[in-house]
Amino acid sequence: NIRPDSPYQTTFTAQSDGLLTNVLLPHVNTVPNEIPAQLYLTIWNDLKDPQPLSSSFATTPAQNSLESTSLAVNFDQVPALTANQTYYLKIEMANQEGKVNLCGTIRYLIQGVDQATEQSTEISAPCTVTAGMPYVITFIPQTNGSLNQMILEHVTSLGGGASSGSH
Repeated sequence: NIRPDSPYQTTFTAQSDGLLTNVLLPHVNTVPNEIPAQLYLTIWNDLKDPQPLSSSFATTPAQNSLESTSLAVNFDQVPALTANQTYYLKIEMANQEGKVNLCGTIRYLIQGVDQATEQSTEISAPCTVTAGMPYVITFIPQTNGSLNQMILEHVTSLGGGASSGSH
């Protein structure tokens, strides 16, 4: 495995004199993350409140560093949302390692009295979460109801175990 702290080194004997202009590595690929990133998501009325309305841990699946995937989040306590009120979603790393890109869409599935409503919000750059650098976005429900599920459409793990291997 090739990592920033563990490069691959090899020796070779030049077949002729001249300038080395490139090196071809014919069988290099990216292997899945060894340690998926864990996120901590919280819903707030106000970020200055002593506690969030609800929280959840979510783990990104092991994946290739160039692939993205959606991540479904279910909250420990289903928060009751009020229509036309601003809420804050705070997404942070649950541990001190890794980096996650969240650019894309967040879908909110809100269960009202008689029907479910789906809303979405676009996450724009900079949309990377690292230890000590959470991502905060506001959303305003269009209906009263409980937030049953949130789906982050494009979650890409950018570090914390991604490596390249050569064969």
